[in-house]
Amino acid sequence: MFAPLLLTTLLLSVLKKSKSARVVTVSSASHAMEGKPAINDIELTQNYSMSKAYAFSKLYVIWIMRRLVTEVPKQGISNITFNTVHPGSTQTSPGREAVKSLKWKIIYFLWRPMMISIEKAAGSSILAAVSPGLQGVTGNILALKVKKKRTINTIRQRMKRQSGIIVSR
Repeated sequence: MFAPLLLTTLLLSVLKKSKSARVVTVSSASHAMEGKPAINDIELTQNYSMSKAYAFSKLYVIWIMRRLVTEVPKQGISNITFNTVHPGSTQTSPGREAVKSLKWKIIYFLWRPMMISIEKAAGSSILAAVSPGLQGVTGNILALKVKKKRTINTIRQRMKRQSGIIVSR
């Protein structure tokens, strides 16, 4: 859960050289499903459950991004935006592998038809990273829907171009 903070901190000197940089992290709406986190036990050594660990880790990612929204400008850096994306319920291997108890197997089985593919979920993160409509938007939890395959392909092509430009610097 601290990876976004560490990575962003390490990349800040590069990001601030950009005309307009974006930091996009992935969280989940399930961050609100487990109640109040025990701040003195963020590793859940006293009261661990899989659902708490998942929900609280997603909540902490949101808190870290909000911290960056307020702290980075204090360093005189104003060209970086920080947003978190909720891609929707996604068919991931950690989700499948974490299903151990009968209760969770039943929940997963019932919920699975409503889950989206990993590719579709990734589209919302890519959209948050490159959409002109999100230029300057910061400090938000975005639930973006990518509806058309053509839109995803356009975004992928743009991402490929931008990646080439960035890597060649």
